[in-house]
Amino acid sequence: MIRNAIVDDAERICELVKQRTVLRTGSELGFIEYPEHSVSWYGERIQQNKFYVVEIDRKVESFLSVYDDLRLDEFVGDQVVDWIKKNIESPFSYFDLLAVSKEFEHCHFGKSLLEYGIMRASKVVGAVAHSPKRNELPIRMIKKLGFELQEEITVYNGLMFGIYVKS
Repeated sequence: MIRNAIVDDAERICELVKQRTVLRTGSELGFIEYPEHSVSWYGERIQQNKFYVVEIDRKVESFLSVYDDLRLDEFVGDQVVDWIKKNIESPFSYFDLLAVSKEFEHCHFGKSLLEYGIMRASKVVGAVAHSPKRNELPIRMIKKLGFELQEEITVYNGLMFGIYVKS
């Protein structure tokens, strides 16, 4: 079941981010060196923004975080978000994190959440890793949903991200 996240989901969302964060070296795909945040940090973000979750047997197994462009000042020092704020015309929504637990990674929860999130916005922007690890699964998924590559940017000491936009 897809639903809006609540503050009580913050702990599980924090766990999923940790589970899906990887180093830039090695072959595993995920959030490349994503900064670690506290449960309370996620709780605050849930209250102020749009977080959607897939819940199975009363447990969050997937989530999507979406921010209106006017809320992007919350991302202090985020080089990807800084580029997006400077180069993408408002208004838009930014999808930041999309994670599925390893147990359910082939159940299309990510696609369902993204479809759910983008149907609520007129223009959506997202960033997906291109190098040193090209995250092909989400790239194929968002292209099927109508996203187009706007630009490739290099940030964070050599990480490359594709900036995708759906109008």
